[in-house]
Amino acid sequence: MSSVKLSLHYRKRLSIKKPLFYFKWCLGTDKKPTSNFIKSKVMEDNAQLFELLLKRVVDYGKTNIELIKLKLFDRAVDMISSLIPPAIVFVLISSFFLFLSLGLALWLGDILGNIYSGFILIAAFYGIMAIIVHFFMHARIKKTVSDYIIKQVLK
Repeated sequence: MSSVKLSLHYRKRLSIKKPLFYFKWCLGTDKKPTSNFIKSKVMEDNAQLFELLLKRVVDYGKTNIELIKLKLFDRAVDMISSLIPPAIVFVLISSFFLFLSLGLALWLGDILGNIYSGFILIAAFYGIMAIIVHFFMHARIKKTVSDYIIKQVLK
């Protein structure tokens, strides 16, 4: 252990009432220390404290950056995981309507006598529904989706 570390260690253990013992111990003699010696010891202590403070600030900065990365990663995972269940439901509902539309188109084509006329009627129905959604419900759907995305980002 260096003398500076020893002096810091013993200074903490000594009471303020025994400064002369501290100086005798530092000097290794019974002489009273000069003021330059005291100033140099104080400067060394201040330099070590500053280095320690600087190291702690750097460690704090690195830890803070790591924490921000982990929080961003957590948010990204949370957003992705919250989008997967609705996507699965969307695929299943789309498959259901696809096969329902195919079956309905074949059934209507059988009733009308031409298979293609059943597909034309189903396509016309979907075209009319798309026009209604576009002109009357576009703003409501856009607002709902944007609100959902904002809630997920700010969560």
